[in-house]
Amino acid sequence: MKKTLAIIGLGQMGSRHLEAAKSLKKFKIIICDLNKKTTNQHNLKTYNNWKTLIKNEQIDILVIATNANSHFNIASFAIKNKIKRILCEKPLTTSILQGEKLKKLIIKNNTLFAVNHIRRWSDSYKKLKQLINENRFGKIVQIYFDMGGGQLTSNGGHLFDLARYLTSSEPKKIFAKIDDKKTPHPRGKKFIDHGGYGILLMKNNSRVLFDMSEDYGTPTIIKILCKYGYILIDEKNKYWRCFARSKKDKKLPLTKRPNLIQIPFKGHGMINMIKSSKSSIKNLIAAKNNFMIKCGIDDGIKSIEIPIGANISSKKNSYVNFPIKNLKIKKKIYKFT
Repeated sequence: MKKTLAIIGLGQMGSRHLEAAKSLKKFKIIICDLNKKTTNQHNLKTYNNWKTLIKNEQIDILVIATNANSHFNIASFAIKNKIKRILCEKPLTTSILQGEKLKKLIIKNNTLFAVNHIRRWSDSYKKLKQLINENRFGKIVQIYFDMGGGQLTSNGGHLFDLARYLTSSEPKKIFAKIDDKKTPHPRGKKFIDHGGYGILLMKNNSRVLFDMSEDYGTPTIIKILCKYGYILIDEKNKYWRCFARSKKDKKLPLTKRPNLIQIPFKGHGMINMIKSSKSSIKNLIAAKNNFMIKCGIDDGIKSIEIPIGANISSKKNSYVNFPIKNLKIKKKIYKFT
């Protein structure tokens, strides 16, 4: 008998999750969206109210692909109604406290919970992390990324998560400046997710420099500097280049700058989000506990805490330490998607 997979929200990401679920050919699929025109396009069982869906159906896997301001209410309701496997789109929630409350519910109800930060499911980044772990480049000392068009939380959350993943470290403190050009948000006036730039210091002393300002519109560029080499990534143009010192040259002082050798590496172009969704769903099915989930509730919380810290830093014109403990800050609701 097929398991039931339900998707709430059929925007861009919800539609990709739907295609992924169909391609796996393992599920009875139910969809839910406020827009009846959207749900009527599919020859599937449909709902237009997510509470009714959760109450009426025996759901094995729930995918939450709505805007971030609804994630907390939907996920909380689903957990309390005994849905045991949930995949939630990013950003996880619109406040740190909401994320922490979700974590408590997940632990209390033994729920398996994944957050869809897509680079966690990428074969290219898995291979790159393996090379890093094998000490081909030495310790990461700095990651620089830029991505035009702002949206420090919605888009930047992916890149902050990638920095945590590649460094195997947690954020220590951040200093940032928020771009206040008030560029219209692509999802409408009710959403606010400014750009910004700054420096994030990790607990292992790696530095993450980022620029997601609103005065340029180029695709994501990532540069990773390591003790003995560097990595350049332009996903859109399938450009991945890795360079490192030879084994012999690693013995030289860092004040010497010998020629580096290129390490062959083939990386992807733009991340295939349907393939990523398939991987995240399969990981959620196979997981027996939350330690087996490749991007879970803690990762989701960190990926909103960092840009929230950036906002606070910009207002205070000073570093903000992690984890954020101020209850007033943790309670504050943001309007990002």
